[in-house]
Amino acid sequence: MLKEKREQRGLSRTDLSSQTRISVAVIQAIENGWLNQLPEKAYLSKMLLILEDQLGLKRNSLKIFCEEESKSDKSLRLFTLGNINIFSSWQGSFIYFLLIGLSIFMINKQQEYLSIKNSQTTAPIIIK
Repeated sequence: MLKEKREQRGLSRTDLSSQTRISVAVIQAIENGWLNQLPEKAYLSKMLLILEDQLGLKRNSLKIFCEEESKSDKSLRLFTLGNINIFSSWQGSFIYFLLIGLSIFMINKQQEYLSIKNSQTTAPIIIK
């Protein structure tokens, strides 16, 4: 439906992309029904509304992509260490702070050990 309406208006994907500020890849994924290449539902619903307005489609005529995307394979979104974005997800932040905390704990234990052995000194090490 999107492709036909776009072609009726004589627009290329690039033209539509520049008018709507939606990437060519997303427009192509919607036209071809590639659900696994669509963005998250929160972003996709707004993009679909923009495309409907730009092409003069009925409101919610592209809503089917949001519904199908939510029904698509959820196993791809399971939590694994390989799919963590270190700075942009709560899992990545948790692991980051866990590693920092563990590092501080281990440095503290090392300092306690050196203190017990009376090896801790503030004097510089001089090598002859």
